[in-house]
Amino acid sequence: MKNTPFYRYSKTQRNGIIALFAVIIVIQAAYYVFNIVGFSSEKKMSEAETQWLAHQTEINALKAKKSDKKDTIYPFNPNYITDYKGYVLGMSNGEIDKLLAFRKSGKWINSASDFKQVTGVPDSLLNKISPYFKFPDWVAEKNGQGVAQTDNGGYKKPLDIDNIQPFNPNFISDNFGRGLGMTSQQIDRLKAYRGSGKWINSPADFKNVTGISDEVLNKISPYFKFPDWVIRKYQQGGVQTGKKQAVPSGQPKDINAALEEDLTEIYGVGPTSAKKIMRRRAVLGAFVSMEQMADFKEFSAKAVAGLQKGFKVGANPDVNRVNINTASLEQLSRFPYFNKEIATAIINYRTGKGKISNFDELSKINDIFILKSKIISLYLEY
Repeated sequence: MKNTPFYRYSKTQRNGIIALFAVIIVIQAAYYVFNIVGFSSEKKMSEAETQWLAHQTEINALKAKKSDKKDTIYPFNPNYITDYKGYVLGMSNGEIDKLLAFRKSGKWINSASDFKQVTGVPDSLLNKISPYFKFPDWVAEKNGQGVAQTDNGGYKKPLDIDNIQPFNPNFISDNFGRGLGMTSQQIDRLKAYRGSGKWINSPADFKNVTGISDEVLNKISPYFKFPDWVIRKYQQGGVQTGKKQAVPSGQPKDINAALEEDLTEIYGVGPTSAKKIMRRRAVLGAFVSMEQMADFKEFSAKAVAGLQKGFKVGANPDVNRVNINTASLEQLSRFPYFNKEIATAIINYRTGKGKISNFDELSKINDIFILKSKIISLYLEY
């Protein structure tokens, strides 16, 4: 038996052959086991896939719907585009900076062509966003566009009062009148009246001629702009013109007890302006001087003068006092006569030099305390 080929190898070689066979057997056994387990796993996976495939049509529909979804752009006034808004629209930093610099100079964008000329945006972007430009109706009227129409020839919505500019009610076109909320009959009455050579000289005249409702009149009459000779005529004796007064008549009212409707009686003070006064009064607790009406830079000189003549500050106004030494940065920043820069300077000053003892010491921090010392000092405590 030792003559068989197997025994022709050395003992080491024979052991190697035996080991090789053993390895082959182990591999075959492992392969067999793997096939059985793998088949079972494949079977289980197939069952799971079957459940998923049952919803595949619905999943594909949702994916298609998501891919078709476009960003929604709502109408906006291109004069008021923030850095973030411009970025979302696709404008570059340079284009946004040009727009902000143009607006800072006191000028206005009044058309899509103005927007392109000022910002330098490419035509592709302008064509994409310009259909959503929303200018005040008086701008649309000036550009011959009228008020935006709906498919049925009506009008989408009344004039945006917050964006309206002063206008002479003697010169109202059909489109502008509808934007103001007037009916066709009211516009026709106005045109007939003007056709007879007569003039509207007050809100009361406007109501008598057109038959407009008090609600609409109260919204638009603060923006009536008459020639100076008409204003002077009604200033004599404080003649009341409709609900508005060119110059208030009677005894001045306490500004700290005034209601919104009291404030809107003043010529040039509309609901929006009245709300700003009310909000400022709520923050301060009370006004201490009628000179504070000049703090509202957006108010016209006539409106400020009317408020100062029609109202007064009563005795002992109950103000909200700010403690200079204990107020936080946020509390100081909210005070209308401060800002974050001034508030930070105050905190740095009291941190470095200790408690601020009086207004004279405070006035060393910023010039504003000197310019408005009589008013600001009444709201502070130490």
